[in-house]
Amino acid sequence: MDLLPMVPIPGVQTLKMDFLGPEADATIHTLLKNDENPEGKVDLILSDMAANMTGNKTADIESGLDIAGAVVAFARKHLRTAENIGRRKGGVLV
Repeated sequence: MDLLPMVPIPGVQTLKMDFLGPEADATIHTLLKNDENPEGKVDLILSDMAANMTGNKTADIESGLDIAGAVVAFARKHLRTAENIGRRKGGVLV
């Protein structure tokens, strides 16, 4: 998921949308949920998100923190826990 166009990667579904937008979480959850995964949970979340820099240090730091907070909230909702999978360790946020 990105706001900018991406070069297609075989076998990978990409979305051109804002992760911080109101529809992003529901869209991803719908893509994850299926008969084999009725809760739409994942084992790994990989995020390389970064805010576009404006040159205003305060605004740039705030934007970065907003993104980090959104990723953590997403991970809490969509990442399998150790209890979910019956192991000592659960999913991973990278």
